[in-house]
Amino acid sequence: MVAEAVDRQDENEARAEAAELEVDELKSQLADYQQALDVQQTRAIQYTQAIQALNRAKELCHLPDLTADSAAEWLETFQAKEQEATEKLLTLEQK
Repeated sequence: MVAEAVDRQDENEARAEAAELEVDELKSQLADYQQALDVQQTRAIQYTQAIQALNRAKELCHLPDLTADSAAEWLETFQAKEQEATEKLLTLEQK
């Protein structure tokens, strides 16, 4: 009987150890999932902010067709106009 009890005790300890290992593995997986979720939430926030900035730029520049793809081209256009206006102003100031 004592041998049986010892065997059961050993089995129970082995099961408890296996359960602890499984719990540790599940905790690790949960931490990985949480980290991935945090990354996705950050991306979602950044995407929302980018959309808001694009919509604000559309309003400020009076460009309802402005897109993320066309923004660089429009920036070059506005910078060229700014340069041209600056040169005209400097010319007028020198007269």
